[in-house]
Amino acid sequence: MIKCSECNQIFDEKLKECPNCGCPSEHAQIIESIDKNDCVTTDTGYKHERQIQYYANFMYGLSISIGVLILLLFIIWGTMVGGGMGFIIGLILGGIVFGLMWVFALISKAYLIIYANISVNLHEINMKIK
Repeated sequence: MIKCSECNQIFDEKLKECPNCGCPSEHAQIIESIDKNDCVTTDTGYKHERQIQYYANFMYGLSISIGVLILLLFIIWGTMVGGGMGFIIGLILGGIVFGLMWVFALISKAYLIIYANISVNLHEINMKIK
């Protein structure tokens, strides 16, 4: 049994509309959509997902850019301090830092994309329940 949102009359949830005022039953529409295997959601979840994926790509690009900048700074520093051998040391140290930044970027991007997918799925489940 459900309550009509318009006239507050209680009626069977299987009915498609309120027998008193004819207001369509939201519950029946949701059940019908689930039976058809339709997606019952609003754009809110998908906008949220796209925004998080944008941030994931931004963070990935930013981390890689910072890693490249640090690599170049280590190479320049090594060359200025130690000549040819300093260049190699700077290249190695910069490469290590760049590698760490790249791993951080991959982990951050993966985490944010997984979070976005979970967020949309939870939003859809909440919309089906309501």
